[in-house]
Amino acid sequence: MGGVGVTPAGDAARCVELASEIGLPLQVHRTDQFLVLSSAEDAWASVTGRLLDRVYLRFYEQFSRAGFEPKPAPDKLIWVCFNSYGALEAYARAADGAEVSWMDAYYSHRTNRVATAVAVGRPTAQAKARPSGSSGRIAAFGDPGGGQAASGGLDIRTIIHELTHQLAFNSGLQRRGATYPFWLTEGLATNFEADSSESIGLGREDSRYRQRLIEVKAGGRLIPLEQFVGMTEYPAGQGPATRDAYAQSWGVFHYLLESQPCALRKYMAELSSVWLPKQNTESLRRRFIAVFGPVKPLEEGFRRFIDRPYAAVGGTG
Repeated sequence: MGGVGVTPAGDAARCVELASEIGLPLQVHRTDQFLVLSSAEDAWASVTGRLLDRVYLRFYEQFSRAGFEPKPAPDKLIWVCFNSYGALEAYARAADGAEVSWMDAYYSHRTNRVATAVAVGRPTAQAKARPSGSSGRIAAFGDPGGGQAASGGLDIRTIIHELTHQLAFNSGLQRRGATYPFWLTEGLATNFEADSSESIGLGREDSRYRQRLIEVKAGGRLIPLEQFVGMTEYPAGQGPATRDAYAQSWGVFHYLLESQPCALRKYMAELSSVWLPKQNTESLRRRFIAVFGPVKPLEEGFRRFIDRPYAAVGGTG
């Protein structure tokens, strides 16, 4: 599903059929850039669709301003929105064979869809932890610490995070099927997060991740860059370690975007090349060093970046 050559309308029909088979009726709502398949109220789906369109425009504006060259998504993109977390979890198991009981939303690069639920009726993501003994594959590209916004149950920060993943993989900034380090994929998404579509600014300060990163460094929990730059998955275990890794990803991406923007764009372009062989942890580490230079001085600069006062850190957008 969601593969090359499948039209958005055809994929939407497949998704509706799949949802019907597991007892989850969906209605299709069309926007300028998206097909929103929803079991929630029509008003909720309309609000979500308008938000997605606004963030879509801001994504291209901000990344273009930062020197990237995002290409318009070739087709309408699909979002699947449910009115309960139970429905989201049932869909994830059927569509992706994935466990998402700890998530409010996730992007699947296999189906190229985002699935989410109205952020009502479950503890906030801050209180949830990745299950240590859960069955099934843990879904990739989810935000473990999304903050619920007050507008109609919309978790705006998480919606922007997952949409950023989807747009990155449909604009040429990243390529479905390529291998990326965890810090790059999640660092890109966390750096674009915001509490509203109007407050988005690539490379701006984010007190949520900044404060967590300060605490991680003070607690001696920073993963050495020599190891971190080659990791393709977040650390196994409970929620705090995962949130630490997201904060460090935010910091590494932010630091490189500020200090070596040309190298960051080059690195991303190389990893997205169709000619690049399949990467692994060691090859990703070597490629990082080849582009950004020796890890030790980068680690020292990154630690200084963490120690700088908020006001001393400039944005790029």
